[in-house]
Amino acid sequence: MNRMTLKILSIAVLWAGVALPAAWAQKPAALPDPVKKAVLKNCAVSGCHQGSYPAMNLSFEPDKLPGSALNVPSREKPELKIIDAAAPEKSYLLMKIRGDKEIDGRRMPLNGAPLKETEFKAFQDWIMSLKDRTEDGPRQPAGESQKKNFLKPAFWGTRLINLSTPQPIEKGRFLFRISHRFSEPIGSGYRSFYGLDSASIILLGFGYGLSDDLGISIGRTNADQEMEAGFHWRMLGQNGPAGMPFSASLYAGAGLVTRSRSDRSLFSSGNISLNLQLSLSYQFSDHFSLMLVPCYSTNTTHGDPSNRGTFSLGFGGRWMVLDDISLIAEYMPAISGNKAPANGWGFGLEKKIGGHVFQVFVLNSMGLVADQFVPGGDLKSDVRLGFNIFRTF
Repeated sequence: MNRMTLKILSIAVLWAGVALPAAWAQKPAALPDPVKKAVLKNCAVSGCHQGSYPAMNLSFEPDKLPGSALNVPSREKPELKIIDAAAPEKSYLLMKIRGDKEIDGRRMPLNGAPLKETEFKAFQDWIMSLKDRTEDGPRQPAGESQKKNFLKPAFWGTRLINLSTPQPIEKGRFLFRISHRFSEPIGSGYRSFYGLDSASIILLGFGYGLSDDLGISIGRTNADQEMEAGFHWRMLGQNGPAGMPFSASLYAGAGLVTRSRSDRSLFSSGNISLNLQLSLSYQFSDHFSLMLVPCYSTNTTHGDPSNRGTFSLGFGGRWMVLDDISLIAEYMPAISGNKAPANGWGFGLEKKIGGHVFQVFVLNSMGLVADQFVPGGDLKSDVRLGFNIFRTF
């Protein structure tokens, strides 16, 4: 064996003796299958402990565990650790799952049935196996260089009633949206059961996150049988590592009226609109956020050959009055172009439950896609009921 071969072997042995153990030590241990299934079923898929803003700032996505919880003080009981490597039997996570009387808040899973005995046993055995373990990996998601300023986003839904918000669809996730408006106003009285017993304007929509800042969406409403497709790009994030003073996102889309008409073909200019919304938001705290949204739609007069557009300036806000229950409001005066009888507005409540966002409100517009709501509302002195549901998978 010559000197060159010995030198190469020596370097290889040295590298294996130093680099491989270090890499092995840094590699997070894989969750046992029973624990992984229980986590996905009860903690992550439910939407509570996943995504950019998990409940209690604690992610239970399998690739984040155990690093996100190991030796981390509980927010409810700071004197206790979520998973205590020195004394696993005292881990606050076990106490929350069991529903011990010493815990603050409610038993976990919050909105589901208690874990089965076999699931709890798997959790318990796994936690006990972590005794004397050190940190397994970064507690922050990859790519984040500093802790977020806020534990909750400025807005939970991708829409604040109608206006586009800076909240993106996270990478690899699907969004299902249902938006509903009752056509009759509340003032119609008992004959329509205050609008509830009337025809409905609905929209079904789907979205997908191409990245944490870029998503696509498509939806269809029965109003004029119109379809709208677009993309949402978050250009700046107030809560991101760069520490920007505000958030900014752009929604760009196109609408197509598919209702058959004898005087035009499907893809005639009278059936097509291009829509832009620039959402600028400032988050004062976890509880209070404001938003300014300049909007423009190229064709808000589908029934008029003039194809006039509309520019409006939207204002919106969210005030969280209880845990995950917020007051939401928006106002949208039309500045130029085609204008509806009244400036658009809406006011209501929003509730976040796991991967769901529920909104119920009163408003004066039936519009569900941009070219329908940008001109304003059809009701001057009355309101109708409506709701939105967003579900992220």
